Amino acid sequence: MGTPMDRDAVAKLTPAQRECLRLVLVHGTSKRIGQALNLSSHTVDMHIKAAMKKLDAKSRFDAAKALAAAEGNLHQNLVHQAPEVPDTTENASPTVLPG
Repeated sequence: MGTPMDRDAVAKLTPAQRECLRLVLVHGTSKRIGQALNLSSHTVDMHIKAAMKKLDAKSRFDAAKALAAAEGNLHQNLVHQAPEVPDTTENASPTVLPG
């Protein structure tokens, strides 16, 4: 996202679109993002699709990466945890996405 056109596209994102894309980077589903932001999953999907269109991104993750790169946060947001890691804590509280 280094070209002026790319920066212009990112600048056109609404705050809600930006927040949804930031949560996509931490592998949030639309349902989990909606819970974190007090939105329906349908509304989350609408924000993400609109952002994808503005950024000319082929996927929600590509749009999220483009925003992170424009904000200078790409490497700190891309965290991977293997899905097979079991939760060994008793009475574990639900995962809360950063907001």
